[in-house]
Amino acid sequence: MKKNFKKWIAVLTVLVLMASMFIGCAAKTEETPGEPATTEAAVETPTDTTLKVGIFNFDGKDSGGWTKAHWTGVEFMKAKYPNVEVVWVENVPDVGTDAPKVIDQLVEDGCNIVIGTSFGFLEAVNEGAAKYPDVKFYMCQGYKMADNEGVFDVKDYEAIFLTGYTSARMAKGDVLGYVAAQPVPTVLRAVNAFSLGAKYANPKATVKVIFTNNWYDPTKEKEAAFSLIDAGATALGMHASSPAVPQAATERGVYVVGFHEDMSAIAPDAMLTSFVWNFGPMYAHMAETYLDGTWKAEDLFWGLDKGCGGIAPLNTALVPADIVKDVEDLQAKLLSGEVKVFTGEIKDNQGTVRVKAGEEITLEQVKSFDWLVENVEGTIGK
Repeated sequence: MKKNFKKWIAVLTVLVLMASMFIGCAAKTEETPGEPATTEAAVETPTDTTLKVGIFNFDGKDSGGWTKAHWTGVEFMKAKYPNVEVVWVENVPDVGTDAPKVIDQLVEDGCNIVIGTSFGFLEAVNEGAAKYPDVKFYMCQGYKMADNEGVFDVKDYEAIFLTGYTSARMAKGDVLGYVAAQPVPTVLRAVNAFSLGAKYANPKATVKVIFTNNWYDPTKEKEAAFSLIDAGATALGMHASSPAVPQAATERGVYVVGFHEDMSAIAPDAMLTSFVWNFGPMYAHMAETYLDGTWKAEDLFWGLDKGCGGIAPLNTALVPADIVKDVEDLQAKLLSGEVKVFTGEIKDNQGTVRVKAGEEITLEQVKSFDWLVENVEGTIGK
């Protein structure tokens, strides 16, 4: 009996040692988890996370502009919901097969919500939503929805209308310029809103537009700016990410309004204001509805009234007090609905009536612009 007891003691000792080794190995594995090289955590991962959000982008947040605006939106969401974990992925080409692979990885990593921020990700996000019905998807500036896929965009045209108004009030003549990126509906909407704002300030105002056909190309953006200035523009608008247009304006002594973010530091002697995205309230809404169980596929199109899309503080070193007040008054009228950006009569720059007198453009038309308003001089894509 004593011999059997000693045998059991020996067996138990071996089992305890084996368990200790297993636990030690597991702890070591948890200390250094593997992560895809293209991702980074927005903040330290909390231990009690109840929501994991994956966001993938075509460039990096440090490049400024569009992607930085989304990062700022993430920071807004994190401030409100600190226990939400964010997997942030950068430099994903918006053409080719990379985006679907990134979506697969984000789902494999346990993301409950997956968000694509570039228009080029549209098909990948649509296909991902169909492939993973238990995951929620959002496509920025998208238009295709499903039971588990929503779309979101900032109602940018109200604030851009204000930048056009400010530019025309400050211009030294009737000619303004606009450096545009890709000839897609959202960019055409910006060109049109800027031009109508300029016309609201000065009925004789014309806006010459040049398209770079790129989302980010400092060389083309600067060349376009110089061409517009040479053509007589004394104030420039832009739908571009780099500092090239503000730099060109500074070099030539004309005014400019920035885009995506407050660009005042780039061109303090030329910058009147900037159009600023604010995706934060929408990102917070996505998290909130998931966490409280009310999530549904939505078309989020939020503007000034929701704190999304606005203008940076006017540069009072350049803009006189009376114009500052007029801009503030106009913004109040936009908020109240007294002034509406796309109310007719509106003709395109070929002379065709697109919005009849007294009528307002539909939401569908706002999201699918394929024409330029009457006081724009230029051709789409050129």
